[in-house]
Amino acid sequence: MLRGLLLFAGFWCGAAAGVPQEVAEALRGAKQPEVVLDWLAQDRLSGKPRLEKSDVARVLAEVGEEGSGLRKSLDAPELSGRALGELYIRACELRRARRLAPFRDKLRRVVFTKHYDLGGSHYAYTEGLSDAQAERHFKPGSALCLLELDGIYAAVKPLLEDPRGVIRDPDVSFDATRILFSWKKSLNQDDYHLYEMDVASGKVRQLTSGLGFADYEGAYLPDGSIVFNSTRCVQTVDCWWTEVSNLYACDPDGGYIRRLTFDQVHTNYPTVTPDGRVIYTRWDYSDRGQVYPQGLFQMYPDGTGQTELYGNNSWFPTSILHARAIPGTGKYVAIFSGHHTRQQGWLGLLDPSKGRQENAGAQLIAPVRPTPAVRIDRYGQSGDLFQYPYPLSEEAFLVAMKPAGARHFALYPVMADGRRELLAWDPKISCNQPVPLAPRPRPHVRPNLVDYTKKTAAVFL
Repeated sequence: MLRGLLLFAGFWCGAAAGVPQEVAEALRGAKQPEVVLDWLAQDRLSGKPRLEKSDVARVLAEVGEEGSGLRKSLDAPELSGRALGELYIRACELRRARRLAPFRDKLRRVVFTKHYDLGGSHYAYTEGLSDAQAERHFKPGSALCLLELDGIYAAVKPLLEDPRGVIRDPDVSFDATRILFSWKKSLNQDDYHLYEMDVASGKVRQLTSGLGFADYEGAYLPDGSIVFNSTRCVQTVDCWWTEVSNLYACDPDGGYIRRLTFDQVHTNYPTVTPDGRVIYTRWDYSDRGQVYPQGLFQMYPDGTGQTELYGNNSWFPTSILHARAIPGTGKYVAIFSGHHTRQQGWLGLLDPSKGRQENAGAQLIAPVRPTPAVRIDRYGQSGDLFQYPYPLSEEAFLVAMKPAGARHFALYPVMADGRRELLAWDPKISCNQPVPLAPRPRPHVRPNLVDYTKKTAAVFL
């Protein structure tokens, strides 16, 4: 029991204190004590000195008929002490199985990273360039990991570890045979560049190279090429000495690099929708203040058709980060965040069919609650914090989450109403950027409309 409490204290500084006596006695036999402590936290039992039968009954209420046997045990008048704590854990395990069951195929294997919480003076800061002009945030020690779900509990194994560098931004090929990621091996002698791992063999090959610029946030495109974020544009933010990144594309081997976005400041975190578009966050600085307009944009994989998707004429949300399309819905899950913040915030849904500005189509979730259109620079920086959501359904999302009071991000499937289950954590460092290692439909390949041999173009305004 003590070992479990001490391990979890590294993740959640307050959870080790105030465990109900009955549960504390039962923790010794728990398979993963850290998961039990998270159950206590979300059931609002942390800090409560004693466990009551009504606390267990509330857990069983979510289980339905499957919990009938446990309900009979709960009715026994002599039930108390450790036996009551063990019954609570068994009820929570039954609840966990019910919550995970609809998403078992997607959660069976999940690729994710372990690294420090990325970010500098503002949301779009480019991490730790070897020739950075002002800020050089870089904390070595990282790993590319694989989560494997066996029953209701998960095991984690490293695929690639680097104690002196940082590995980030994994993406999985449509057939789930390759993992794309970005890797910076040292502060001064390397910058982030794209790499690819063959899942079957574990072999890694480098796709892009060059000192003095960063290639990161890569994603596979339907035609086999790669879209990624890069500082190859060699620009500086208007109001501060940090390097700008724009979106680029390259062929499957890292060659034929071409620029897709020509923006004044950052365009970042591209992801591919089920219908083959690329969505990304765009920071527009023209004819407006520098803080608020980090809206969501869309384009075709060849860089044509760049248009607003949400929030281009809004004060709210301040920044829309880590957006992904929810298949079959026309909706998007994203992080509603701030400007002078790290890339973290509150979990939200965007539905452009209800409107594209302010809070017309924006809804905070986990839990679902009012979503006022407010004008706040450091938006969404209190309470439960989220990063990198991946849709499991219209109502469930695999996310990196840092519950209020926690020290690090951990991996959870989270329901829109706020229910969650802890899958992977590390007491010393954040777990983040989860992507299921599972095949998914390849979007339609749209014909490329760009002719790079031409020196002129038609522009429509």
